Amino acid sequence: MQLQIRRFKTTDAPAAAALIARALLTSNQGDYPKAYLDRLITQMTPA
Repeated sequence: MQLQIRRFKTTDAPAAAALIARALLTSNQGDYPKAYLDRLITQMTPA
């Protein structure tokens, strides 16, 4: 596997948002209600 480091592109936003959403749900599901996490994810999702 080869790793390439580059600057963030606008087209990366949906994949990055999905990764962040999955991480938030996975790591915080025991500490916060799902409705709260869903609202947070909605606020951070690109338009």
